[in-house]
Amino acid sequence: MKKNKKILVFGIIAVLLVAGAIALVANSYVRMDSKPESTEITVYNSGVGLVKEQRTESLVSGINTLTYSNIASGIDASSVRLIGVTKPIKVLEQNYIYNTVSMDKLLDRFIGKNITAFLIYGSNKETVQGTLLSHSGNSIIMKMKDGSIQTLSTENVVLPSLPDGLVAKPSLEWQVNSDSSQDNKLELTYLTSGLTWDADYAAEFDGSSLSLSSMVTMTNNAGTDFDNAKLSLVAGQVNTGERFYAPNIMMKTADSIGSGSSQFAQESISDYHLYSLDRPATLKNGQQKQIGLFDASGIKVKQEYVLESSAPTYYFGQKSMQRIAIELGFTNSKSNSLGIPMPAGKVRVYKQDSTGSRQLIGEDSIGNIAEDENVSLKIGYAFDIDANKQQTSFSQLGNYNDASYSVVLRNHKDSDVTVKVVETPYGDWQLTESSLPGVKESQNRLVFEVPVKANSEATLTYTIRQIVK
Repeated sequence: MKKNKKILVFGIIAVLLVAGAIALVANSYVRMDSKPESTEITVYNSGVGLVKEQRTESLVSGINTLTYSNIASGIDASSVRLIGVTKPIKVLEQNYIYNTVSMDKLLDRFIGKNITAFLIYGSNKETVQGTLLSHSGNSIIMKMKDGSIQTLSTENVVLPSLPDGLVAKPSLEWQVNSDSSQDNKLELTYLTSGLTWDADYAAEFDGSSLSLSSMVTMTNNAGTDFDNAKLSLVAGQVNTGERFYAPNIMMKTADSIGSGSSQFAQESISDYHLYSLDRPATLKNGQQKQIGLFDASGIKVKQEYVLESSAPTYYFGQKSMQRIAIELGFTNSKSNSLGIPMPAGKVRVYKQDSTGSRQLIGEDSIGNIAEDENVSLKIGYAFDIDANKQQTSFSQLGNYNDASYSVVLRNHKDSDVTVKVVETPYGDWQLTESSLPGVKESQNRLVFEVPVKANSEATLTYTIRQIVK
């Protein structure tokens, strides 16, 4: 009797162990191809996008196999992370399946196997069967049932099924362990190439001030659509050689951008700037979208005529015609109606003609401009102002060289102008003589302000002594 009880107890224990083992290896297959409940995209200047999607899926207690095929074609598979938001899950295995179907891959799998094809005789079509021997380009070679060999077009082949191991589009697959059977909100995060953004600026110049309008241009070539996504843009040179997953470090409180109107809130993130759109946006694959960044007006601007020359001291005698650049300068400060971290981009400057029509008068590119920094735009070259530069003398005296220059500036305009003449000497040097005061702004930058009357000319002369060691 006792022996029978022991057998019964051991039998119950064995059944429980087997049941537990079955529960452990029980596998639920879940396809995560439904539209996400929420999508976030962060796009970086370097052409990389950070994608975060959340979906609620029903998981069973034990092992679950999850697949997801609606991924970006430029995905960095090593950056993929899947976490449980409602309740933690344990990812046992993660696979990126990218062996996508093609005609060559399909035919490779059926070499030596029976397939169906069509023989075309004029307007007649005959169904034939045989063994696929080989294929090349748009042709296949088949051995028919009667032993004959036929060469047919790949367009006339019918294959029985999609072979294992080939997929219609790249997909992700996970083996995850869940502690319980329940609905769990899952968050998928990955990096992808093919998402880019740039800033573009349109400025209207009235002679003394600017009205500035900025747009961001986003391009989606990532291979998938992003519907109703929370959109953020990061300005700054992020090193994508190191993996990063979420912009959530060292953030300051988000502010509206500057003193103008904007759809974006701006905040600092580490040493970069984050711009977050205040409404959802849809980015279709193969689409370029523009969204207004900010508008500002009443920006005080200084227009300058600049002659910048780096002629070497040993150039002597021959005159050199020089072009006079037109530059617009302003300060990116709140007191100047800005004070906005300005992302790098192209600035196009317009001015109204006598009829009130806007005309393009030049464009330039800027780098990332922090608040309170100066902005300089070289928009073109003056038509009615020109210059000739000539080295008038050169002498070697012991351990130094003296080089003298003459710059003749001609103004054909009906108004007076001032030309900033910039010399860029090298090495150890000093200004020994000049017809107008010169300012040494740096070790390789010497600046003169030369007034030129209307329909007249002015001459600047100066001598630079270079120390020879």
